Amino acid sequence: MAMAGMAEPAAVQEPPMIAARGLTVRLGGGGQPLRTVLEDITLNVPVGAFVSVVGPSGCGKSTLLKVVAGLVPPAAGELEVAGGSPQAAVRARKLGMVFQNPALLAWRTVLANVALPLELKGVPRREREARARAELARMGLAEVARCYPRMLSGGMQSRVSIARALAGDPALLLLDEPFGALDEITRTRLNEELLGLWEQSGMTVLMVTHSLMEAVWLSDRVVVMGPGRILTEETVDLPRPRTAAMRLAPEATEQARRLERWLAEAGRRN
Repeated sequence: MAMAGMAEPAAVQEPPMIAARGLTVRLGGGGQPLRTVLEDITLNVPVGAFVSVVGPSGCGKSTLLKVVAGLVPPAAGELEVAGGSPQAAVRARKLGMVFQNPALLAWRTVLANVALPLELKGVPRREREARARAELARMGLAEVARCYPRMLSGGMQSRVSIARALAGDPALLLLDEPFGALDEITRTRLNEELLGLWEQSGMTVLMVTHSLMEAVWLSDRVVVMGPGRILTEETVDLPRPRTAAMRLAPEATEQARRLERWLAEAGRRN
């Protein structure tokens, strides 16, 4: 209790996991004119939040994730990830990313691909292989641990890439259309697995998806992008913990319809 005449100490607010201010990205060069892909992006993602990004193809969603991952440099603006630069977050192994293309190493087995983040962290071989096997089992891929990527279907390769990202126990998980190559049954099951893992781990997730219902059901907040810009951000009103029945709840359907109207507006601006 504060003494009479003394103010209560101010609560210390945790900095966001992602803080982007005025972010602008231009791509081109090599004889080609520069074009603006992202312009004046301001985005704050709190620690532990689940945020999805939706928008028409070519509007810059994947580029935004690559900037956060330190793979594409901004031309202007400020960006902090986990309190520092994206490159520092990568070096500290705080960040995991799942690309649209699985990007698996062809010369490594599935098990060795999934264990790679742990190997880079210096985790002993027995421990990293045990953790990699656990992630493969979570993805329903235990039986292909000794296979090579070329022996798997596209959907199975996608699941391996998700297992690899999760094996590193990242503080921030970036997902670029991670479930796009999967059938609907597998996609729904992995949505549920991801949601459960997020609830247990406290990690932060930033996900690009074209599925509005997926975005609504998984997320705290949905960011709607138009060409190179953020058009709006919608807070998802569904209570947590989320249940499978909430996917088709009237509130979820109405929220998806609102997002659809924003996407229609984004399409008119293209």
